[in-house]
Parts: sequence; C-alpha cells; structure tokens
Amino acid sequence: MSQTRIYNIWKGMLQRTTDPKSASYQHYGGRGIKVCERWQNLDGFLADMVPTYADDLTIERIDVDGDYAPGNCRWATVAEQARNKRNTRLFEFRGQSLVIADWAKVLNMNAKTLTSRIYLYGWSVERALTEGVAPERLADL
Repeated sequence: MSQTRIYNIWKGMLQRTTDPKSASYQHYGGRGIKVCERWQNLDGFLADMVPTYADDLTIERIDVDGDYAPGNCRWATVAEQARNKRNTRLFEFRGQSLVIADWAKVLNMNAKTLTSRIYLYGWSVERALTEGVAPERLADL
C-alpha cells in the first residue's frame, strides 16, 4: 500500500503530528494535535475512512483544534478545506455566518469587492453586503 495516495495521507498525518523534524509539525503536533490510538494502525484508519474516500479529496479535521479521529475527520475538497482554517473569518448577516467568498456567491457579487468594502473602506458587514445589491437577491436571506 505504500505507493497509494491514501497510505501517503495516513503517513503524512502521523508525521506532522509526531515528528518535530517535519516542516508542518509546528502547526500540528507542536500545537498538541494527535492521531487517535485506532488510527495509529493503518487498518483502523482505512476501516474508518475508505468508505467515503475519493481521489479528489483531502483529509480535514472538522474542529481544526481537535485531533485526527473518526468523529473529527472527513474528506473535503481543497475549497472546503480552505474555509476551515484557524484564520478563516466568518461574517454574520441575517442569521447566517459565511466567509466572504460564499457571501459573494450568494449575492452574485465579486469577492474582491466585498473584501475591499470591509477591509479597505471599513464598511460594516451589513453595508458591504447590501449596498448596490438588487433587493431580490437579499429577499431570501
């Protein structure tokens, strides 16, 4: 199995959580992130993760501060994983919390426009998400 993608994902997960020489160790093992006992063994990892595995997905911890364990891991696209990082900022509006890229999709806006409105011009989230936006796009929020 050492030549398979899923084996390399498993091996990488172990390395970044246990090997201080790993380039990623400071972001994982160095922060106290561990691999559960069951997944220390490849068979346990495969039993839990193969059923939902796909070649275009990567392993993701749902709680980015939690361990690698069955209840805290799933397979995700690169885009999904990018939204689940320690530095991801969610913006709440009308009871929904989304990242800027998702708000842009919902409102059919340019994400760079929203980013500029909030960070460059200092607009409130409400103003950034509503000014110049057609009322019908806001109706379902």
